[in-house]
Amino acid sequence: MREVHGGLKRLVGPARYRHSLRVATLCREIARREGVSIVSAHVAGLSHDLARDLPRDVLVAFVPCLEDVGKHEVEHPVLLHGAVAAHLLAHVYGLPIPEILEAVRHHTLGAPGLGPLGQILFCADYLEPQRTHISREEAGRILSLPLPDMVCAVVEHMERSGFPVHPVTMEMYRALREERVNAHV
Repeated sequence: MREVHGGLKRLVGPARYRHSLRVATLCREIARREGVSIVSAHVAGLSHDLARDLPRDVLVAFVPCLEDVGKHEVEHPVLLHGAVAAHLLAHVYGLPIPEILEAVRHHTLGAPGLGPLGQILFCADYLEPQRTHISREEAGRILSLPLPDMVCAVVEHMERSGFPVHPVTMEMYRALREERVNAHV
């Protein structure tokens, strides 16, 4: 864990480092409420942007080492940072913990079937307290929802705010909505 923390401090700037600390804190809070490992939540939150400040050419150079990379991610290399961070966690920092790797890998766009830790990180990254694209009141309202509803509310907020919502994100959204509807039938 200390190695990941040290790597984060070396690889990202001060603002991104502080963002990662806030995301880790929020991940722990949500995880505690949802019955998810707070240690895993902390590691995922802390490490999610481990590769975010790497140059585009470095991110692209990792593509042959990465699994399940979409064309859109290669065309927009900043989107590779989650996959690269997961690769670094597994192969450099020796943390091959599947749920953490999945969460870090998919924190930017989400993914259909994303597990609870991944959903927590997806939401925490969007809702952390210093984000300016959402009011604190609205973030608080969303954070009070059960996890699947929280994810859906984040995606709905993205759409209302004019954020480009990737088709993979919408697949995740539709799958969660369908699960919620089926759970109430």
